[in-house]
Amino acid sequence: MEKSLGIGTRALNGIIDTLMVFILSFFLYQFWKFYVMYYRYTYFQYFYFFYLSIFIYYFIMELFFQRTLGKIVTLTKVVSTSGLKPAPWQILVRSLIRVTLIYPFSIPFLGVGLHDYFSKTLLVEKH
Repeated sequence: MEKSLGIGTRALNGIIDTLMVFILSFFLYQFWKFYVMYYRYTYFQYFYFFYLSIFIYYFIMELFFQRTLGKIVTLTKVVSTSGLKPAPWQILVRSLIRVTLIYPFSIPFLGVGLHDYFSKTLLVEKH
C-alpha cells in the first residue's frame, strides 16, 4: 500500500480545482440564465450549479484520468488503498462526499479526507 500525501499538496489541489469548478459552474449558470430569460425555463440559484459542477468535475476527471487539473499540476493521482486504479463506485463515493463540503475537516481526526476514508482511496505521487 502506498502512503497518502500531505495537507500542502491537498491544499494546492483544492485551490486549483475549486477555481476550475467555479469557472465550470459560472458558465453553466450563464447558459441556464439564457434559457430562463428567453424560453421561460425554471430559474435556479447559482449554488445549485456550483454543487452540480463539483460532482461533474471530480467524477468525470477522476473516473477517466484518476486526476483533476490540480492533481496534474502537483503530479499526483487517486488510487485505491491497494494501489490500483479506483473502481467506478469509489469515484462515485468520492464525488458525492465532496459535494458536502465538510470532507476536508476530517483530516485532523482521520489523517485523510472523508472522501478518501469512505471510498477507500488515497492521493499518491504519479510515477
